[in-house]
Amino acid sequence: MQVKLGYSPSQASRIVKLTKEQLLKQGFGWYGKKGVDRVPVEAVDAVLGLKLSRLEGAPSGLSAVKEELS
Repeated sequence: MQVKLGYSPSQASRIVKLTKEQLLKQGFGWYGKKGVDRVPVEAVDAVLGLKLSRLEGAPSGLSAVKEELS
């Protein structure tokens, strides 16, 4: 999500954090575990109000939107 869609690593981390907070509010307790840094792209769509899942090259389904930095 970061470079491909124009988000810096810190912005992408913040988006994932906000998405995890929303998923926790919806009852998905698994996203509260430390070390979980992947969220469904559809959940990110809801947080951002965008349709990242429809962009060319974007992950689909329950694919992760945050990639590990090397």
